[in-house]
Amino acid sequence: MTKNILLTALTLLLSVSAFSQDSQKKYWVSGAARGIFNLDEYNGQANDNSTARKSEYGHTLVDLSANIRPNKNTFVRTTLRVRNEYGGFWGSAITFDVRELYLKGLIANSVRYQIGDINYKLTPFTFYNNT
Repeated sequence: MTKNILLTALTLLLSVSAFSQDSQKKYWVSGAARGIFNLDEYNGQANDNSTARKSEYGHTLVDLSANIRPNKNTFVRTTLRVRNEYGGFWGSAITFDVRELYLKGLIANSVRYQIGDINYKLTPFTFYNNT
């Protein structure tokens, strides 16, 4: 009986210490993808025999984001966009773009910095001002 109580107490103590550990990830990858396909019909002349009646085109977009947090005061984020046009020949219509790249952090708990893309917060006045 004493062994069971001791084993239960030890298990609870170890589980509490395991949950108190910092479980913040240092590196993670996220992403999103979408595909767009358009099928348009042409309304050509009745005697036009050279124009195709339909046109098919579209593309696929994949956004891949890498997030790095080396310590609690530093954060690095980069997003790579891969775009592929439908109908490209052997990858000739693939483009790679860096969509987002920035480094931000806190120095000595007093100075915040961000290098790279800046995310502006718009007020309603700025957002709806058309002039």
